[in-house]
Amino acid sequence: MGLLLGNAQREAAKEGNASAKDALKNLGRVYLHNRDVCAQEAVYRLTNMHPKECSRKVVFVPVGDNVVKMSLPLRVLKQKAASGNLTTEDMWMPSGVDRYKNRPNDGSFNDMCIVTFASEYRVLSKNEKSANRIKLNNDLGFVLKRTRSQPAVMRYVHFSETKNPELFYQSILQLFMLYRKDVQLKPPGFETYQQFYSGGSVRLADGLLHSVKSVVDLNRSKFEHDADELDTIQNAADNDGVLEDAWCELCPEQELEHLECNQLGRDEEQVLDEQIENIPDLGVSREQVAHLEKRNNIMCRSDGLALLRSLNEPQMCIFYEIRNWCLQKVMGGGSQTHYVFSLQVVQGQVKAI
Repeated sequence: MGLLLGNAQREAAKEGNASAKDALKNLGRVYLHNRDVCAQEAVYRLTNMHPKECSRKVVFVPVGDNVVKMSLPLRVLKQKAASGNLTTEDMWMPSGVDRYKNRPNDGSFNDMCIVTFASEYRVLSKNEKSANRIKLNNDLGFVLKRTRSQPAVMRYVHFSETKNPELFYQSILQLFMLYRKDVQLKPPGFETYQQFYSGGSVRLADGLLHSVKSVVDLNRSKFEHDADELDTIQNAADNDGVLEDAWCELCPEQELEHLECNQLGRDEEQVLDEQIENIPDLGVSREQVAHLEKRNNIMCRSDGLALLRSLNEPQMCIFYEIRNWCLQKVMGGGSQTHYVFSLQVVQGQVKAI
C-alpha cells in the first residue's frame, strides 16, 4: 500500500497542474481500490479456490414498489441509443422477477409462486448446454431445475404486520401469490392488498376457485415455520432487550446446581492452598515454579553426526567438555554444577559465552 500511494503521489507531482484537492482525490482513490491480503487469501485467489462455500445457494427476492434494477452495460446502451431503440423499459437487465413473470404457460408453472420458482430453478448461462433446460417467454433465456443440489435458501425483506400493514400484505402477495402481472396482486375492486388477501379468490390449474388467503398461507408455510412467533420474539427483544438471566428463569434447578458446583470448586482450591502453606517443602509461590516441557522430536544418528562435523574447534571443545561431565554424572561422580566460560572474537570485539 505504501508503494502504491507513493507512486500515486509521484504521478500527481509530475503533472504539476494538479491541485492539492485533485492530488488528495487520487491518493484516496488508490487507497480505496487496493488492499493488503494475507498469504492464505493470495493462495486461494491464485489457485481459483473458493474462499467460502455453502451447502445451499442463497437467493434474495426483492419486494415492494421500488425494486432495485441493474442497467445494461454502457456499451449496449450507447448502441441502442444510436439505433433509436432505447426506451425506459429496455435499458434494464432482466431480473428474477421478470423471469418469473415470463415463466412457461403450463400447469406446474401456473400454480407456482416466485419463492418456489427461485428456490427450485436457476438461470442457465449462455455457455451452459442442457437437454432439460426450460425456455422462458419473451426471449428471457432458459432456466434449469436444481437436481444436483438441494433447493436454494430464500431471503427477502420482512415487514411488520402492525406497523406497516399495507407493505406486509403487499410483500406476502408478491412472494407467495401466483401472478404474471403486478395488477393481479390488487385487481380492480380492491382498494388495498389486505382486502384482496382477505376476500379475494384465484383460479388454479385444477379449474376451481381458491381463496387468496389459503393459497398464500399454504405457500408461506413451506418456507416459514413459526414466523409469527419468531416476529413476536424479535420485537420483544428489540423493545425490552436481551435478558441476561433468561436461563435462570427457564431452568432454575440447573442454574442452582451450576452455582453450587462453582462454590464447591472454590472451597476445594482454598483448602488445597491452606494445606500447601503448612508444608514447607511444597509452600512455593507460583512465580518460582519452572515449567518443563518434554520434546518428543529426537535427532537421528546421521543428522547428529553431520551436525557434529560442522562444529569448529572451540565449539567441539565445549561439546566434549559437557559430554564428559554428563558421563561422570551418570556414573555417580562429577561436581553438582558445571560452568563453562568461553571467549569469542566477533568483528573485532571479545564476547563472553
